[in-house]
Amino acid sequence: MDIAAVKRQLRQDVIARRQLLTAEEHASRSLDACKKLANLIHEHSEGKDLIVALYSPIKSEPDILPLATWAQNNGLRTAYPVIIDGEMRFCISEGSDEFVKHPTRSYTLEEIKSQGTDILDPKDIDVVVVPLVAFDCQGYRLGYGGGYYDRFLAGLSHRPLVVGVAFKEQCVSSLPHEPHDVALPHIVVV
Repeated sequence: MDIAAVKRQLRQDVIARRQLLTAEEHASRSLDACKKLANLIHEHSEGKDLIVALYSPIKSEPDILPLATWAQNNGLRTAYPVIIDGEMRFCISEGSDEFVKHPTRSYTLEEIKSQGTDILDPKDIDVVVVPLVAFDCQGYRLGYGGGYYDRFLAGLSHRPLVVGVAFKEQCVSSLPHEPHDVALPHIVVV
């Protein structure tokens, strides 16, 4: 079986495991993840105002939207991914924008500007919280297959705090990885 086929099968298997969580388990453990992420971000901030890149959860991912509220209540700015011309970028958001509500939709620059926001320069992002389908003990992650986060992280000229977030059911013994795959330095597991 080739690497692409192995990854497809892993995605199916791990998403199925993740979907077995009850609504109560999902909510409770998502909140635990938010608390752990908040502590990690607070330690990293050293009193500075930061820009924290988040994601809107899809397909039973840990719900980190309470982290956005915490960040905004603590003077941090939040940003969310948008897809423009096949590339992932981030925009400052208060959490109610169209691109937060529809995280997998592609946008044009004009649509982003009509929301009253601009595309962030990647070097202005201090923290990137990364969703994932599966992960292994080496920090490699398996996403949904679009490569958006791998390309974004590989293209950064600076080193922000990069943290994956997952349920323990998403851990696998090892993931096949290719040269373009980027291992995460931190993964919050609940």
